[in-house]
Amino acid sequence: MKKKKILFIIWSFSYGGGAERVLTNIVNNLNKEKYEIDILEYCYAGVKKEPINENITLYPPIIDYTNKKFSNKIKNFLIEKCVQIKPEIIRKKYLNKKYDIEIAFNNLIPSFLLDYENAKTICWVHGAIYNLKERNKLLEYQRKYFKKADRIVTISNMTYDSVKSLFPEFKEKISIINNGFLFDNILKSALEEKVEETDVLFCGRFDSNKNPIKMINIIKKAKEKKEDIKLGFLGQGELEEEVKELIKKYNLTENVKLFGYIKNPYTYIKSTKIMALTSFSEGFPTVLVEGMTLGKPFVSTLVAGTEEMSLNNKCGYRTNDDDEFANYIIKLLNDKKLYNKMSKECASNVLRFSLENQINNIENMMEEISK
Repeated sequence: MKKKKILFIIWSFSYGGGAERVLTNIVNNLNKEKYEIDILEYCYAGVKKEPINENITLYPPIIDYTNKKFSNKIKNFLIEKCVQIKPEIIRKKYLNKKYDIEIAFNNLIPSFLLDYENAKTICWVHGAIYNLKERNKLLEYQRKYFKKADRIVTISNMTYDSVKSLFPEFKEKISIINNGFLFDNILKSALEEKVEETDVLFCGRFDSNKNPIKMINIIKKAKEKKEDIKLGFLGQGELEEEVKELIKKYNLTENVKLFGYIKNPYTYIKSTKIMALTSFSEGFPTVLVEGMTLGKPFVSTLVAGTEEMSLNNKCGYRTNDDDEFANYIIKLLNDKKLYNKMSKECASNVLRFSLENQINNIENMMEEISK
């Protein structure tokens, strides 16, 4: 049987984030007897090298964010403008192969680079895109390419609603495929070493979207009710110094520990009680599913994916209010009966998000559009 040639284009495959881990799981578990798989990353960040199988080809990136030279920044700027106006020029320079199916694993730039004329195409949307309302030019660019796509995949109810709201004319080709996870790998990796225990764990880049500043403000409020509360941070980024300054300002040096970027976060997730997420925007928060796998309830802002995960507060709580967020943390830490009940619900209900389910849905979709 002739293999179908599949291309994934992703914004970055080297940031060490959730979308990268999701794509890694997908490409490593698609049927290698049926599919020949290539990956092109638009932007190289150099944080983490994803462990892909030998049968998968990863192309050199289009732009390199690790090169800080002024000339490289100018080059990156010009490439980005070209991608928006004449993506076929960039496409021709970096890709000379024909594919049966091409998948943009993020909206905007990756979706601009698909070969809509010669391949079946899928546009993947990882988070709510309501912000495109205020960006008219990008909104219309996205409309142009969504119109050409054979399928638009969203990964949560909120993401689906946002795409349908902005592009109601494409509702017939929008579907939901939740992210899938390899639970055995998470459970096994969590046992690799013993690490420092915490009450609350924040995993994510120190950037404006992940909003670690909000987490510091929340733990300051929680400390007023539980003096010895312990918060751990896994991650690094441009807001790290600001976080350190706030820790000192609020006298939280005994309460907050910065562990830095950790390749295996699961040992730290196993050693905490509660997962916390304070992002402004998410697609389907990988770290909360990983926490649920290890029986960890969560408290999160109202981002995409958390509605499904929460199951009406059986597995976690959702709020954008700092006081309420802090109160939920204290509630979970003080009520052992409630905590144990939610912990069991997490470990049981997370099975809905198995990688097997996701792979089946993806392969079925690819077969359908190939007919």
